[in-house]
Amino acid sequence: MDHYLFGVAPEGYRAFNVMVHGFNVFLVVVLLQRLVENDSRRELRSAPYIAGLLFLCYPFHNEALIWIVGRGASMATLFALLALLTLSSNLTEKWKLTLSTACLFLGLLAYESAFLIPALAVPILVYRKVAVRSLISYAVHWSIAIGANLILRHHFAGSAVNEYGSGILQHGWANYIQNVPKALGRLFLPPDPNSRFQLYLFITLLFILNVVGTRLWRRTNGLTDLRKTVASLAWMIATSMIVAIVAG
Repeated sequence: MDHYLFGVAPEGYRAFNVMVHGFNVFLVVVLLQRLVENDSRRELRSAPYIAGLLFLCYPFHNEALIWIVGRGASMATLFALLALLTLSSNLTEKWKLTLSTACLFLGLLAYESAFLIPALAVPILVYRKVAVRSLISYAVHWSIAIGANLILRHHFAGSAVNEYGSGILQHGWANYIQNVPKALGRLFLPPDPNSRFQLYLFITLLFILNVVGTRLWRRTNGLTDLRKTVASLAWMIATSMIVAIVAG
């Protein structure tokens, strides 16, 4: 589509990347609003907008914007957010099943990170008390979408996993364990060539997170819905970090 509209001029391609990122910011805000909609506390009303601002400005999103082909990650994120919004909506279970499966399939066509959509959806399905029969339906349909994607990959590319993908899991377990604090640190800290200074910053960060987490736990005593929301977001962050831990 870009080539039809803009030929080889880069401006159109870059504009498309920015547009997708901007739309993702909007979806992040809407998703957060939906997650806190049952909470009347005034201080939570601004949380979705703060989250959207952080998502907009997060420096490690630059590759998906600046590198034209990096749009695959943004488009996979787009379909992941649409899937989560669908599952958290008031649509009938049939429509949720159909649309979330379509989002998973389209997301997989954009980038492999969409494989995480079912895992991202777990807290929404659990806290909305989806029936076991419906959970089985989701698992079957999502498995079919993933299987269809692998078949298409094998048909058009000659293999379900390309050379890049097959090389991701060839490292030792120590490498992946070492990537966990790196991925966690990058959620908050900019890169720094001084590894010793970066280590000090990371230790400080862990201390701050511990203090904030302890204070949050005490302040939310008895606030079950708020704790569920925080747990859901923590699960989604941890799930999304798998990409950086495994492939970073």
